[in-house]
Amino acid sequence: MAKTVRAILGDIYDAWRAQNLDWLATYLPDDFCHVIHIPVDLNPMGGARRGKKEALERLQLIVQQFDFVVFDTSELLIDKNRAAVEVPIHYRHRQTGAPFESTKANFWTLEDGWPVKLTEYHDIARMQAFVTAHAGAHPA
Repeated sequence: MAKTVRAILGDIYDAWRAQNLDWLATYLPDDFCHVIHIPVDLNPMGGARRGKKEALERLQLIVQQFDFVVFDTSELLIDKNRAAVEVPIHYRHRQTGAPFESTKANFWTLEDGWPVKLTEYHDIARMQAFVTAHAGAHPA
C-alpha cells in the first residue's frame, strides 16, 4: 500500500526530530531542492541547495549544532501538489546551552505525492538577535 503524503511528511519530520538524516534521506529524490530564506550575511546556511546531497550537508550542520526541544508540525496542511505548516521551534545550542525559540514556515512542493522541494521562511529578527547574542551560532 502506498504511503500518503501526510505519512511521508510525518516520517520526514519524525526523522528530523530524531536527528536521523539517513532516515530522512530515504524520502528525498536526488534532485531535491531546499531553500532557506535567510540573508547569507546573517546566516551562511541561507539560500538554495540543489540536490539531495547538498541539502543533507546543510541539514547536518544544523543537527551538529542544536538539540531540538520542540518542533511542532501538528498543524500541517496538505493540498494536491503542496503542503505547508507553521512550525513553532525551540532549539538548544549544544556548545553554549543557549535556547533559540521562534516560528518558521515550511512550504513543500510535491510531485506524484512525493516532496521535491522545501522552502523555509524564518523570523529574521529573532535569528538576528540570537546570532548577535551568541556569535557563531546559526539556527535554521
